[in-house]
Amino acid sequence: MPNSEIGMLLTYLAATADRNMETASSYLSPDVKLVFPQGQFDSLSQMAESMAGRYLSMGKTHDTWDISTAEERTVVVTTGTLHGVNLHGVAFAGVRFCDRFVVRSGLISEQHVWNDLAESGVLDSR
Repeated sequence: MPNSEIGMLLTYLAATADRNMETASSYLSPDVKLVFPQGQFDSLSQMAESMAGRYLSMGKTHDTWDISTAEERTVVVTTGTLHGVNLHGVAFAGVRFCDRFVVRSGLISEQHVWNDLAESGVLDSR
């Protein structure tokens, strides 16, 4: 049911934003593929290590959710904007993002992330 996927994804994203990797990891399949602008990762700990030193906090405001279910998977695409605080303590908002998730058997098997953080310059603002 699509609403259950959205609820699960929101819980997962909140746990990652809060850096509660144990809870967030419980939503991932053992063979998860995490693809971010900084590279591809097989675990949240790898992803978090790569993201360390980029910003102090990050959150998402979701504008759209698109869901497609076929055979044994559900694909969910969400778009919106990022907000947070960079390493210099400067708040930012309004940075575009797009996340694509593949959910199989109730677990996230893929997460693909696109955003305009690098292009926007907000991480370097002082």
